[in-house]
Amino acid sequence: MQSSVPASAARPHLRAVIADDSQLIRKRLLELLDETGRFYLIAVARDALSAVDATRLLQPHLVILDIRMAGNGISALKKIKQDIPAPIVIMFSAFATHEYRAHCLERGADYVFDKALEQDAFLHTVEQFAANFNTEL
Repeated sequence: MQSSVPASAARPHLRAVIADDSQLIRKRLLELLDETGRFYLIAVARDALSAVDATRLLQPHLVILDIRMAGNGISALKKIKQDIPAPIVIMFSAFATHEYRAHCLERGADYVFDKALEQDAFLHTVEQFAANFNTEL
């Protein structure tokens, strides 16, 4: 028996916030999220304070933060992860060195990816998150 509801309508669409000071990166992140067919962008922030405000107001499922942007992405991460329920937070940065990765993970980041080198891994991770998302949460 075939459902009359399209598969994309049967799957939940997840709310996302992108915070990066680069317009080019924000555009690329939106393209990557669009590839999944599961996310819709509810806010774009160019600095850490705006990212925290948008996250608290709109309660996204996923927040993507740059490490180095006005206001400091790591300080935004700490504030966002204090909220209950806390969204999944992905740090997406050109400064994803071993030290920064450890620092972000210690402060609550769920994932850390290098902007230049790990876009495929980023996409795989958000696809897995969307596929495993529990609508009862």
